[in-house]
Amino acid sequence: MIDVKEYMKLSKDLAKKQVIEKISLELIYEFLILDNEEMNIIKVEDVNLIDDDEYMELVDAAIDRLNKKTKLGLFRKNGNIYLGKCNK
Repeated sequence: MIDVKEYMKLSKDLAKKQVIEKISLELIYEFLILDNEEMNIIKVEDVNLIDDDEYMELVDAAIDRLNKKTKLGLFRKNGNIYLGKCNK
């Protein structure tokens, strides 16, 4: 039987995973479909479990995930994500 504390941890872990997937899809849309070279990071307040610093960690995780699968070379600087040098 799972206690409430463990359930909340599992719920938060699942929420983080879903947010990383959502951010990854936004990055794919911005950089691959729209062919942009820069994107502003905007936190939508749909997940109250995650504070701003933790959200930026999730953004970094999504960037790292995409960089491992592509040659985009995305990087974050302050509140923006930039397209790195890549083979177009």
